[in-house]
Amino acid sequence: MDVGAIIELRARCLESVNAAEKYRALASSTPALREFYHALAVTYERSVREMQFMLDTVDRVTAIDEAAA
Repeated sequence: MDVGAIIELRARCLESVNAAEKYRALASSTPALREFYHALAVTYERSVREMQFMLDTVDRVTAIDEAAA
């Protein structure tokens, strides 16, 4: 597996979590732009779910490889 890509994916996942939280807070505190910030938060949350799915798959495959070794 490409360890560098996995490390980068973990970093991007964390960045997306932080962005989703930031935009969720802005949506609740900025009535004029609530829908815009909400849409951004939802988009980042979707990205997090997709990246987490990939990272979970990496963890499963790694565990299988380690068990086989």
